[in-house]
Amino acid sequence: MEEAHVERCNRMMRELGSGMSDAVQTTHPDSSIAEEHIESYHRCLDSVARERLYLAFVEAPPLDSSKAFVLSNIANDVPNS
Repeated sequence: MEEAHVERCNRMMRELGSGMSDAVQTTHPDSSIAEEHIESYHRCLDSVARERLYLAFVEAPPLDSSKAFVLSNIANDVPNS
């Protein structure tokens, strides 16, 4: 994700009060996403996808799919940056 999108997602998540800004990893690759960030991660992903500029899909996958993906990555120590 480009820096502008990271900052926009961080700002959006701060405004929503979700704590997701801590989970956007491109500027802080040594920290990890946590289960409590999944819903706000999903909202951020959906926002970027709907811009139709940087992702090959136009909306985020269903929340259940995103949750399963993130939880699997957490369980397998897959970096999220």
